[in-house]
Amino acid sequence: MTNNYKDKIIKQYMSSRGIDDFDPRDKKQIYYFNLWLHEMKEVGKNYRKFVDSTLRDKNWLGDMESIYENYHSAEIGKGYIDTLVNKGSHTYTITQYVKNMYGNCINAIFMPNKGEPLLRKGSNRINLPESVVNLITHNPYDIDGIAKWGKIHRLENSNIIVGFFGHKDDFDRQIKMNQLEEIKIAMRSNFDVNKYEDEYNYYGVITPKEKVKEIVRK
Repeated sequence: MTNNYKDKIIKQYMSSRGIDDFDPRDKKQIYYFNLWLHEMKEVGKNYRKFVDSTLRDKNWLGDMESIYENYHSAEIGKGYIDTLVNKGSHTYTITQYVKNMYGNCINAIFMPNKGEPLLRKGSNRINLPESVVNLITHNPYDIDGIAKWGKIHRLENSNIIVGFFGHKDDFDRQIKMNQLEEIKIAMRSNFDVNKYEDEYNYYGVITPKEKVKEIVRK
């Protein structure tokens, strides 16, 4: 992990556990941090199922097995620890945190401009792959940045799917659920919020009420 990426993950861990300090030299803290990483990876698998179930109920998936298993989707801004894209998947990952990433990974920063879903690679701006119509992310590091994605949807340039998940006993659970509603409002467009809980975990996702961009089949 780059220090920048590691800092973001540690910050999320501290928020979920309600702690103010993290010492990477403390073996006990490292143990619980690694345990949390493992648990979140497992919760993420259930979140994927929840998102796919939500989209299937809206007749979104068609002949796709999963929104995370096709080259019409791009996961934005995650690294190898918190990506939900499996090895061997056709789904694109667009991220500056490329170390140990795999598959269709594009080393770039997602930098939408006036509603256009553009990428920045060095000093260059590049377009999304032509096949991509769905932009997805989860447990985002930058809430304000995600809220700006609404214009992409309003201009019908991409379908936006943003979600949160975690343990029901997380200290920041209510904060994240509030952020879900705040993002929906800030996007200033027609979105649904779906929430679900199982015995130990919670899940929430924002999806458009209707697709604004369809797959173009050649």
